[in-house]
Amino acid sequence: YIGVGTVQLVNARIEKNKVMRATWDAEQMAELRRQGEEEMERQRLEQQARRTQA
Repeated sequence: YIGVGTVQLVNARIEKNKVMRATWDAEQMAELRRQGEEEMERQRLEQQARRTQA
């Protein structure tokens, strides 16, 4: 027999894990987006430099 308290505790832990995972995913996505923007900016500056030299 599992008490209602135990079920609520397990459900709360599952919810907490979901929230933590969602937060982690959001942080990962933000980091990837930031890296992508830096890479695009770097390429843009390289192209400008090439155009200036040409």
